[in-house]
Amino acid sequence: MSSGPATDPLRSFLWGKRYAIRHPLALGVRVQGSQGALPAVSLDVSAGGVLLRFNVDDLVPASAPDGDLDPFVLVETHFRGSCVARFIRRRLKVHLDLVRLDYRPDEPGYLFVGFRFSRPLAEKQLRRLGLDPARCGGEAHGLPSELVELRAADDPIVGSLHLEGDAPVIEGSVLGLGKRSLCMRVEHADLADVARRLHGSGLRVDVHEGDQVGWTSRARLQTIGILDDAPGALELGLVLDDAPSRALRKRFRPPWAA
Repeated sequence: MSSGPATDPLRSFLWGKRYAIRHPLALGVRVQGSQGALPAVSLDVSAGGVLLRFNVDDLVPASAPDGDLDPFVLVETHFRGSCVARFIRRRLKVHLDLVRLDYRPDEPGYLFVGFRFSRPLAEKQLRRLGLDPARCGGEAHGLPSELVELRAADDPIVGSLHLEGDAPVIEGSVLGLGKRSLCMRVEHADLADVARRLHGSGLRVDVHEGDQVGWTSRARLQTIGILDDAPGALELGLVLDDAPSRALRKRFRPPWAA
């Protein structure tokens, strides 16, 4: 593993799925899931996976009452299990597995969905997409733009999420912290249920020190990561209203630190 700040601090959690170099690539794609085919546009492609952008209007059925169906829930339901993507005009069909859902408030009409290829793309497939196989190996560097300056803790720290004014909705381990971002791992969670309750809601995150709350902030859910190491294990990417206290930040360290 390479060292130093150039290494992506998120690689050990949240985005630790694609280590191959990602290449910006805008192509029309149709993704076949359990409810039929949906149009999408690819944003970047690596040998191991693809980030797709879906129009929210394409996800919500025309017959659904306004606000009745959450796009996060619809995507998870539609693409639960393996699905098939066809890259339009590139004569390429690949099997995909859902790994991440991402909502960006500056682009409210879209939902960004990360997929892992069931099998890494072969050289012939990469060339069909217009990519040079020789430039598709190795490891990606640089920070994703959605959540930055996350730092991993030596030992997990307990955190809890609350709907405004309510008892805890979910508890988990805080794995990363930044100036305005936090990553939390939760166990035995249902993705659709988490998305339904938390996406688009005003949240409060509490970070605990023993039996006491050591720090708190309003937050919003931006990303849900689906983990492979345990059934029902999810990683939640949160954007914070308030900067964590200096004392709390000192409990975290960059993953490249010895």
